[in-house]
Amino acid sequence: MFGKIMILVHLGLSLTFATWALVLYTNRINWTDKNEGELTARMADYNRLAKSGVRPADARFREARKKMQDEELGRPLERAWSASQLAFLNSGATEANPVRQVDRDANGAPIVIANAPAGADMLQMGPPKDKDGQPMKNRDGQQLVLKSHDFYNG
Repeated sequence: MFGKIMILVHLGLSLTFATWALVLYTNRINWTDKNEGELTARMADYNRLAKSGVRPADARFREARKKMQDEELGRPLERAWSASQLAFLNSGATEANPVRQVDRDANGAPIVIANAPAGADMLQMGPPKDKDGQPMKNRDGQQLVLKSHDFYNG
């Protein structure tokens, strides 16, 4: 039994040292050399290799993280606005103040109102439109006027 354990320990250590040797071999840098000029050249080679590998990926990660953090700053305001819009759709829309739809630009993205005052719409809103961007009509050919969810289910 002791011999079998020693064989497994030997196998584990052999694989560990083989992996370590492979990592050192593929690094292509001999850091043990004390020659200043050759070390500078090798460092330049290392920097050239690292620029096309780790550094661009790290820069993309940091840029995406910063962008996400900047986008998340306005989330509490957007959450309050979204809750008020849902409450309006559930019980506040009337014939005089009908349901509205978010207007979109040519690319299909919502049109954001820059520096919207507190409590005002954060997105440009308008009457419901069809797939061509024309206001929807009811059966009589008039502009479609939608009321609240409670009106239709009440």
